[in-house]
Amino acid sequence: MKTFKKINDITMKIARGMILIFAMKLTLILTVFTFQACSTDDISTSDIYNIEFNNALEISKTKLSDIKTFNTNGINSKLDYNNKTIYLLKDSEQDLTNTSFLNTINNLESLVQETNNNNLELSETYTLKEDEVVGTFAIQEESIHDALEPAIKEARRYLHGKGFTDQTINQMIIDEEGKEEDLVAFVMSLSELENSQNSNSFSFNDYSSFLFNSAYAQELTLAEAGTCAAIAIGADVLWALGGSSASSWTLPAMKKAFGAVAKRMLGPIGVAIAVVSFGICVLNESQD
Repeated sequence: MKTFKKINDITMKIARGMILIFAMKLTLILTVFTFQACSTDDISTSDIYNIEFNNALEISKTKLSDIKTFNTNGINSKLDYNNKTIYLLKDSEQDLTNTSFLNTINNLESLVQETNNNNLELSETYTLKEDEVVGTFAIQEESIHDALEPAIKEARRYLHGKGFTDQTINQMIIDEEGKEEDLVAFVMSLSELENSQNSNSFSFNDYSSFLFNSAYAQELTLAEAGTCAAIAIGADVLWALGGSSASSWTLPAMKKAFGAVAKRMLGPIGVAIAVVSFGICVLNESQD
């Protein structure tokens, strides 16, 4: 009986020890998994906001490209009060005798493409002493807002991940005298800077910010992507935050950068042109 009791006591002690060791290991495993999960969630959240914005940007770019433009031949259209006039300008010293390409322009993408092909400039205003008007086109501003809506929504979500709230975003727009559409160009610049700090090159296979079909999958160098972003948004905007890492961007600094974007974009049409220009630029660079 005593022998049985001793064996039972030893067995119980061993069992308790094994249970204690198991509990300690389980606690350690759960702690490690919890830490890894938290770290993964932080990384994934940032990546998700970035990826979803770029996916939305691709949708908006496709919609923007198809928006109809109408050659008004210098006559302001009275058919729709929402029509905005865009001037296609050349430098006063530029020799441009053949303007037959104007007849091929029927949507925003072809307008931007021909602007680039002929070294021209798009503007909502012009000065007769400095510029010469090559053509005038009308476009519906409301259709631009509708096309940009997916990107606007995800731009807000991206900024939420940087510490903004809808209230602070709205107040920033008011304070900097911008438009909601300017958020798209703003987040374009932030996203490009953030990606450039994480990689030396971009691949069309695993990154969706290039706004066109992945059938063109090739590597785009950082310099080429940076050039495209600078052309579309303005180099000064990229440089404004380029001296610091994305993790150290403060809300005041980002608000100031938004102001620079808003001033350069000059409204929804400017943002639309930037988005389409960026897509065309990246496509051209990828095929070189």
